[in-house]
Amino acid sequence: MVDASLGTLQTACAADEPLRLHRAFASNDLQSFRQYLARHNRVALSEMSLNYLTYGADVEIDIGPFETFYMLEVPQSGRVNLSCGPHRIITNSELAAVISPTLPVYSNWSADCAQIMVKIARSALEQHLASLIGRSLPHELVFDPAMDLRSCEAQSLMKFCWFMFEQYAGSPGSLTNRLATKDLEHAFMSALLLCQPNNYSDQIRARSSPVAPRHIRKALQFIEANLNEQIGFAALVEASGVSARALYAGFNRFVGMPPQTYIKNLRLHRAPEELAASEGRSTVAEIAMRWHFNHLGRFSSEYRKKFGESPRDTLRR
Repeated sequence: MVDASLGTLQTACAADEPLRLHRAFASNDLQSFRQYLARHNRVALSEMSLNYLTYGADVEIDIGPFETFYMLEVPQSGRVNLSCGPHRIITNSELAAVISPTLPVYSNWSADCAQIMVKIARSALEQHLASLIGRSLPHELVFDPAMDLRSCEAQSLMKFCWFMFEQYAGSPGSLTNRLATKDLEHAFMSALLLCQPNNYSDQIRARSSPVAPRHIRKALQFIEANLNEQIGFAALVEASGVSARALYAGFNRFVGMPPQTYIKNLRLHRAPEELAASEGRSTVAEIAMRWHFNHLGRFSSEYRKKFGESPRDTLRR
């Protein structure tokens, strides 16, 4: 027998639900769903969808990698214990998650948890990123999964997010136009790529500068083409065609860091891919040396700080 208070509870819960006029699913049989009171509201756009989801019970979800899409998950109440590849985070009112498609996902939702979620097609986001940096992607796009909602960048993104949810809560009017929808999606993708740290952040920052000079672009191209080689500062200066002082100042202004820091960050992001694909054929030390990390202890420390696990842990997976 269904709990007699179910109808009252559903009415109370639905009053302030995002996208409540766009119900994709709702359980109304507590026995069938083992005391679940699940609700899913959804609006499909072109390359994205806006979602509101709650289960109404403690649930564990072992879904593996998403593979074909990225997901922004923002709790409105409750919490989620989330494992995303090597990362372990607890999302709540102050911490959201950006989940990349190649990382296995395991989550544990509290009974009072409700989330708004933005699903973005992997192909669309990667194509948009390629257009921003001006070339095809040599490696998959991977976000840092934890988003601090207290940061200025995240608060700006969330204002954009809520604008979309509010516009599509009822009749979106002119936003149903395909061109308007595409423009809105692309703007949101750009905001997410700029807001949330990822393995292309340095390149996005460098390319997005409105006045990035030619010598900086030439230096960035030289670095990408020779990343697995020893890159001396003199060679970088020669490739850029300007003085050492002008190149160093340009990197600090337009890339946000010195050239050698930029090179080290790019190399650090290459290491986990090679470690994961090694299947025991190479050691951590060998891979570190191939990417010009000559101090193994420092490499391991920086790797753990960036990816949440040791290089050896990645190698074993």
